[in-house]
Amino acid sequence: MPAVFFFLIDVSMNAVQTGATGGACSAISREGPRTMVGVATFDSSIHFYNLKHALQQPLMFIVPDVQDVYTPIQTDVIVQLSECRQHPDLLLESIPTMFQNNKTVD
Repeated sequence: MPAVFFFLIDVSMNAVQTGATGGACSAISREGPRTMVGVATFDSSIHFYNLKHALQQPLMFIVPDVQDVYTPIQTDVIVQLSECRQHPDLLLESIPTMFQNNKTVD
């Protein structure tokens, strides 16, 4: 049975500036091919990602209410790396630059 991990990555201004966001992304990208992985990022809102292989790139879904969190999509939030490695890798590479100008400190 493959390991299943759902990672929450802090993308607040402090996390990005200290390198914590980049370090987390780098560590997650080393997971093995049998691992099932899901990724969400957060600052004052939560960002879920659709990692479906058929898409050209991962899609971001934003949940602004952190008091009543829900998953905006039912499938393709967690994928097996051996079946679609390119989307998680692309996402993990781009997260630090996507949020490099983030001014949210929450």
